[in-house]
Amino acid sequence: MMKGRSSEKHEVSLTESNSTSSFHGRFLWFFWFLLLGSALTWIPLNGFVQVGLVLGGLGVPLYYAWRKPLNSAPLPWKDEILSPLPSWCWIAFIALALALRLFAIQTLPAWPNSDEGGIGTIGLQISQNLTSRFFYSFAQTPPLAFWLNALAVKCGLNPFLCLWLPPALFSVLTLGLGYFSVRKLTNPSFAFVFSLLLAFTFWPLYMGRHAHEGSYLPLFEFLVVLGLAWFISIGGKESSLRAFFLGLTAGLGFWTFTSWASVALLMFFFGVWSFWKNADSRKHHLWFFPGLLLGCFPFLWAVWKEGYGQHLSSLTPWSGWFPWAHQVGVDWHYLTVLFWGAFDKESAYTPVEGGFLNPLLGAFFFLGLIQIIQRRKESWAGWTLISFPILLLPGLLSMNVEAFRIVQILLPLLFITTLGITEILGTLSLSRRWLYLGFLILVTASFDLYRMMDPWLNAESRPGDFDRPVKSVEKYRAYSILEQTWKDRGPGFILADFDPEAQNDATLSLLTRLFSNEWGTIKSLRNYKWASLFINVHYQPYLEKSLPGTDWFFLEKGVQKPDGGMVLAIIPLDRVNPDFLDPWIRLNDLMREVDADRLYQPHENWDVLLSGLSQGEALIKGNPFLASVYWDKVAAFEYGKVDYAAHLAALQHAVKEGYPTAALCFELGNLYLTKGFRAEAIQAYEKAIQAPLDLTPSRLILKQLGQATPKP
Repeated sequence: MMKGRSSEKHEVSLTESNSTSSFHGRFLWFFWFLLLGSALTWIPLNGFVQVGLVLGGLGVPLYYAWRKPLNSAPLPWKDEILSPLPSWCWIAFIALALALRLFAIQTLPAWPNSDEGGIGTIGLQISQNLTSRFFYSFAQTPPLAFWLNALAVKCGLNPFLCLWLPPALFSVLTLGLGYFSVRKLTNPSFAFVFSLLLAFTFWPLYMGRHAHEGSYLPLFEFLVVLGLAWFISIGGKESSLRAFFLGLTAGLGFWTFTSWASVALLMFFFGVWSFWKNADSRKHHLWFFPGLLLGCFPFLWAVWKEGYGQHLSSLTPWSGWFPWAHQVGVDWHYLTVLFWGAFDKESAYTPVEGGFLNPLLGAFFFLGLIQIIQRRKESWAGWTLISFPILLLPGLLSMNVEAFRIVQILLPLLFITTLGITEILGTLSLSRRWLYLGFLILVTASFDLYRMMDPWLNAESRPGDFDRPVKSVEKYRAYSILEQTWKDRGPGFILADFDPEAQNDATLSLLTRLFSNEWGTIKSLRNYKWASLFINVHYQPYLEKSLPGTDWFFLEKGVQKPDGGMVLAIIPLDRVNPDFLDPWIRLNDLMREVDADRLYQPHENWDVLLSGLSQGEALIKGNPFLASVYWDKVAAFEYGKVDYAAHLAALQHAVKEGYPTAALCFELGNLYLTKGFRAEAIQAYEKAIQAPLDLTPSRLILKQLGQATPKP
């Protein structure tokens, strides 16, 4: 039977430091790991050098650990290493942990990303029309995040709180359950150090600030740890109940995020091992499997009733999007992002600098890993080693780096790091342990808070760091302008869905609900003083004459988008005939509904979406601006459908029937060039540079193609 702690009541006994040779040996390894981690984090190195450093720098000490197993050693948490904390320290710890999760909750991380926009849009729809569905969005994601957002909407919270309050509260609950569950398996000192890491390090804090489905997974993982603690103290009449409860907790996490499958798989293997290992009590251990089946049942039922796997299969290495060599780099980066950085500009939910463990904590992790390897024959250490590759599977089997796919690795990551920290603390004199531990947490928490918040607080100066992952600094800037306009002039009409990217990023229309009423009739339009238009900058020269008195705000500064970026127009309605804007409002309303349907539906039925969008053709007749934005939106949907011929045809319609803006001509030229139509591509690029405004790279591409171009 796996044994994690003595069944007898634990007595507090503070142990003095070990021998001088042991002390020096541990610190030599620690400083080596710190030096290696710092080099990999901050020195620009190519991939081969990185691999060489990791294999050489980690291979030698880990091989040494493998060759020097520890036999019959006491459990690492057998003895207390810290004196009890006074109550005021506990109060300060809890207050600081709460503050870091709840402080400025409506303003940090400044602006939601496209995933959060999707969750908010779907939550809004659920709040208006509750359904019994299990899977939501085209990613076919379990319901918990969406239901919590819908509940927040029902409670009347503003859109920012609807997004960010639920994960913050779950982060607080995770911290409490994390300490309680680990305390059940270890001792107060070990559990407290673990809780410090859970409270003040980068990844747990980062999750508490993001409305991602994966932010809710760790709480359920600690529920499994609690079930495990109850299970390994098995005995008596409650044995079957405890086994059933452990199995149940192993399945409940399917309500959170798809990556829970790796946790369920790990626990299934553990259940099989436990059943096989304990021949004398198999009739009790057998109850684990009905519990697991019951916990998984809602997910399995939804898979059968609603269908599943379309989006998941499109993300696999065998989906055909990339060559197999690409997967080697992806899998390598899923490992490096834990300690040194993602080294991939396209990665999502990763630190801008460094890994989830900073170099200091990474050194403690590898120190703890040495101990795990040396004690691998003990069941707790062996299962910790086995858990790593299994819990990393959702990432290793996907074609790109999205860190929430491996969020379940957080628990063993912090557990092993805690082993390293407590091992070093155990070598120090009793009087110094709290001092060194406090200094460690102060340094690592300050550094991790800086790494997390710096991109959010410097959106204007470093927009490239701000927009990871898929976070629009242009929409963030537009929101600031719209908020001030709303304060100065009252509600207005906001046209934010002419943007073809709104089908993926609904953040602007979602969060500006405070500033705008639902779209209405021409009569209702006469009651407002302003309207706004979020559109590509190249439309501005075509619209300025028809929108007198309009204030134009260029939003692209520092973003350097090939299409020139976006512009926000604040239109005074006393200078514009409401009849003129009527079809604009109706088309934007239609596009908003279709974009929301695209996010809401669990299967990407592009034909249904395009059919709904086709209702807009009646609104664009004789209006070149609306024709441009309509066909541009159709082109984006045809691209999503992977109908490249229809995609090309829609762009041709946009240029022919609407305004031939430089952005549309540039996009058309790129498509022609991709298909090998060189002459047509050159014509499209030439048309782009002849437009009233051209901020695209068309002129540069023409030069690369050997075409002479007039001076701008």
